Amino acid sequence: MTFMAWSEDFSVGLDEVDEQHHWLVDATNRLHNEMNKPAPSRAVIGEILEGLMDYTVNHFVMEEELFERYGYPQARAHKALHDQFTAAILS
Repeated sequence: MTFMAWSEDFSVGLDEVDEQHHWLVDATNRLHNEMNKPAPSRAVIGEILEGLMDYTVNHFVMEEELFERYGYPQARAHKALHDQFTAAILS
């Protein structure tokens, strides 16, 4: 069952970022599917959550490098959101 369908609305037009966003949608669906099984595996859930945490940190670093490279005007505010989100998932 698909919890979150991929949408071109998620695309930003940069292949590397779009591939990562696609991975995120897939991981979200895997987590949803596992949690909705009659007997979900704690190990599988843990693996997916660990992958999501790793993804988040690495994705944010890559995005912030792109902000700098392309002079994204909202870089500081967007980085602050990244920092806030990262602090929440790591605590």
